[in-house]
Amino acid sequence: MEKIKTAGEETRTLCGIRQQMWLNEISDFIFPTPAGDLPFLINALEILAQTIKKTNPEAKDCARKIINGTGWEVQESTINKNMSEADAKTWRESVKNNKGIM
Repeated sequence: MEKIKTAGEETRTLCGIRQQMWLNEISDFIFPTPAGDLPFLINALEILAQTIKKTNPEAKDCARKIINGTGWEVQESTINKNMSEADAKTWRESVKNNKGIM
């Protein structure tokens, strides 16, 4: 956590690479999610995050430092609800490749 507080560009880059790895792992598993399941998915992710924060306070603090130190932000996108699963996966890959995000 101390290293992240005083992180230089190299450390921030490594944090970004590690973050992207986890985004890819998780997103490949859960997207595209049917619209009716999205509220359940969001709740499940919140429960997991809260559980991790309660059982490992250092991880919670470290995660906050990573976000603050890198200046990352969440951005939303909307896809056509009539899009097929294959089209949605192709769209997600296109966004991921063009913007370096999930």
